[in-house]
Amino acid sequence: MKQMIVFAKRFVTSDTRDQVSNNNTKEKLVHRVRQVFQESKRDSSTIDPWERLWRDGLTPWDLGGPTPALLSEVQQRPNRHLWRTALLPGCGSGYDVVSLARFWDDYQVTKKEKQDTTSYQRTVVGLDLSETSLHRAKQILDESVQTHGSFSRTNILLYQGDFFAGPSAWHLFHSENTSSKRDTFDPVSVDFTNNPTFDFIFDYTFFCAIPPERRHDWGRVMTQLLSQKLHDSIDQSGELLTLMFPYVPAPRTDSPGPPYLVSFQDYLAALDNTNRSEDGKSLRLTTPSPYQSKDVVESRFGQEMVGWWKFESKKE
Repeated sequence: MKQMIVFAKRFVTSDTRDQVSNNNTKEKLVHRVRQVFQESKRDSSTIDPWERLWRDGLTPWDLGGPTPALLSEVQQRPNRHLWRTALLPGCGSGYDVVSLARFWDDYQVTKKEKQDTTSYQRTVVGLDLSETSLHRAKQILDESVQTHGSFSRTNILLYQGDFFAGPSAWHLFHSENTSSKRDTFDPVSVDFTNNPTFDFIFDYTFFCAIPPERRHDWGRVMTQLLSQKLHDSIDQSGELLTLMFPYVPAPRTDSPGPPYLVSFQDYLAALDNTNRSEDGKSLRLTTPSPYQSKDVVESRFGQEMVGWWKFESKKE
């Protein structure tokens, strides 16, 4: 027995010990997150649990940088140059807001792409419930401007509000507008007074934060917010990118949360045929099945799956 213990210890490297320690720390943080929500249910007079978590630094979902799969997935989409507006609900620290905006700002527009779209000045919108998280997002944005310079073709809007209440209830927290210099086309703005829609929406660690009983509402709002037609002359819809996490093969009804375990079937149920566009179309997966990105977060390998969705008519 002693020989077996010595043999096993040889394979417990410092990296392994660090990983075990990190996993234990994350489990404790997740447990504390759930405690905060339980305390909030017992005492409704306390501050919003998401605001409390950000104030206390209890954010185990925060990667501390941009999501690796976001830009690698966006770069593969054939219609990405047609997108003019993007929404990132639950944007948190804003790393992905800044990363996408910087990508768009540095994107070299070809002559053909200029002909395909009425404008290549774009707007990225970050939304979160927590004011503290948005202060952090503004800090990340300011650091990007200091390091890489101002944005020349991309507007960034940070909004505070409840995703489910709709854009009319969102409050502008910060606006980072491009310089007064204009390109050939007029700059794009998002009109929040007239039912705005977005050409691209990115959902990561947002769906899993929503209680399962509200997932159908998530599908309803997503259906309302995603563009049914990119532009008047382009009969193609916007695209929703869901990075499904923490992913499980089949639905789980015994999952405590947040975060709640999610499956592909959970997304299908949220985006079912009762959530349809004005044209009677539903958001449907554009690939045969979800897949894992080549740039998956290492610690989330096997738990992070990609799903791209667009409006399509029901296939009979």
